[in-house]
Amino acid sequence: MSNRIYVAKTWIILNLCHGQEHEIPVILRYHMTPGSPATREQPEDPAEVDILSAHITSAIDPRGVEAPTWLFSRIEGDSELKRYLLSEACEQDQADRDAADERRAKDLRDERRAA
Repeated sequence: MSNRIYVAKTWIILNLCHGQEHEIPVILRYHMTPGSPATREQPEDPAEVDILSAHITSAIDPRGVEAPTWLFSRIEGDSELKRYLLSEACEQDQADRDAADERRAKDLRDERRAA
């Protein structure tokens, strides 16, 4: 499992009585474990998301307060949300790799100019 902690800002939609919905803004901290494809010897190992914390945010308190246990349980059990978090983690990892590639290319250009 990766030691990296990812952070995502999103909304949780709660269905209230009489068909009403309410959006709750949350900040989620989570780990992502990459999966691996099936081989002849091993079955596929799907990627996993482990949600570490959930904080409900507001305009008054952008840092938020810890989500109550009942809401955290719903968040942990939301497979669609976990797919979204997995895609966000992959995008963040790709952006980090791209930034590292750009830094290496810039450093190489700077070295060539200095020589």
